[in-house]
Amino acid sequence: MYVAAQGDAVLGSVSMFLFALGMSILLILAGSLSGFINLLPRSGPWLRISNIVMASAMVGVSIYFILQVL
Repeated sequence: MYVAAQGDAVLGSVSMFLFALGMSILLILAGSLSGFINLLPRSGPWLRISNIVMASAMVGVSIYFILQVL
């Protein structure tokens, strides 16, 4: 919203270019390092605990944002 409010086409173009560059670097790294997938541990109890922790964090953040709106 800040870029649109300023009305600066150069700032908007540079911002969109940097965003696209950042997104593409992540994809290039993910594709380049795909050989390291074999080094990851197999799924097991640690993965279930990890899923519960991440889900709890997501629920906590969603509650925080909902409370900010209300």
